[in-house]
Amino acid sequence: MELCTLSFGQRYASKLNEKQVTNLLRATCQRPSEREGSIMTIMQSNKYNDDALVNNEFGMRVREQFTSIDARVLQTPPVNSHFYLHFFK
Repeated sequence: MELCTLSFGQRYASKLNEKQVTNLLRATCQRPSEREGSIMTIMQSNKYNDDALVNNEFGMRVREQFTSIDARVLQTPPVNSHFYLHFFK
């Protein structure tokens, strides 16, 4: 799941260069099974449940399995771009 918050009127006017685009795509484009594997690897290596700070100070336990829930895919919200606002107002 990804979340992007934009403030009203917020825009990024500069175009990303080729290296920036490549790095962005490399960091964000993962197949769900790869993302799940990455998360599991991090969970196992961090050993949250063996951490005294997590357990004693915060009183938290971290499940080592993913939780399944019933869900639905929401419709994509409309996004107004600078191009749209400038030329089609």
